[in-house]
Amino acid sequence: MMIPHLVAFTEGGEQAVVGTPETSWEWRERLPNLSNLLGGYYHQDVGFECPGLNRDSLDEAVLADYFATNPHDEAAATAFEINELLAMGTAEGFLEMAASTLGVGAIPPSGLSHEQWLSAIAREVRQRLDAVDHQPSPPPNPAYPAHDKRAWER
Repeated sequence: MMIPHLVAFTEGGEQAVVGTPETSWEWRERLPNLSNLLGGYYHQDVGFECPGLNRDSLDEAVLADYFATNPHDEAAATAFEINELLAMGTAEGFLEMAASTLGVGAIPPSGLSHEQWLSAIAREVRQRLDAVDHQPSPPPNPAYPAHDKRAWER
């Protein structure tokens, strides 16, 4: 029932101001695919699941697993959401809090800030998508629910 009203609202040029999420629920709703990657693949026991790997090799193994077990549209959405997060702010404390709220249980590799680490993850995901010649699905994008405007963007 609300969709026609929301469409009229947005087509009329009105836009709600997008604020920074405050609760863990808001973070997960705003960045669902990034939450899946950080909370589901970089959880606190990830080191036990990949024994014998140093911290730098762990990222490669985690991203290979993530890419193999998630649809390419969701991987592309994850890279987009990393950029969305970095657009909110790049202060180390802010990104550390955001990553923690999204469920990450691992710290960035030695010598990398959270910004550098997240940027490297987005770059790696995009490279993997380019390697398989991924083309975005026509709207609605299955990585987002139909009520999310990102589902309808190309």
